[in-house]
Amino acid sequence: MINSHDLMTWLQPYFLSIVGAVLTYVATIVSGKVNQYLGFKISQAQWDVVHSTALAAAGKIWAHADSSISTAQIHSSNAIVVAAANEAIALIPTEVARLGVTPESLAKLIVSKIGEMQAASSPKVVVPSVVKIP
Repeated sequence: MINSHDLMTWLQPYFLSIVGAVLTYVATIVSGKVNQYLGFKISQAQWDVVHSTALAAAGKIWAHADSSISTAQIHSSNAIVVAAANEAIALIPTEVARLGVTPESLAKLIVSKIGEMQAASSPKVVVPSVVKIP
C-alpha cells in the first residue's frame, strides 16, 4: 500500500515544475502589463545607435593615436576614452535616458570597440594543417 508521504515525495518534482511554470507565466503577464502601462519599450535600434556611437568614438581615438595603439592596453579610465565617452553621451541623449547608459558603461564599450580594431589590425599567422617534410 502507498502511504501519503511516499506519494507526496514522488509527486514533489512534478508539483514544483508546475508551480514554477505558473509563476513564470504570471510574472510574464504582469511584466507585459507594467511595460504596456508605462509605455516603456526598448528596441534593438536604440542599442544599435549606442554601439555605432561607441564605434565612431573608438574610430576617432584610433585615427588620432600613434601606431603603438595597435598593441597598447587601453583602459576605460583613460582620460581620452572618458572624454570620448562624455562627448558621445551628449550626442545620444534619448538612448542614454531610455537605456540607462552611463559614461562609464559607454567608456567600456568604446574600449571593447578599440580592442576589436586592435584584433583586426594584428598580423594573421597562418599555420598549415599538414607540414610536409621533403
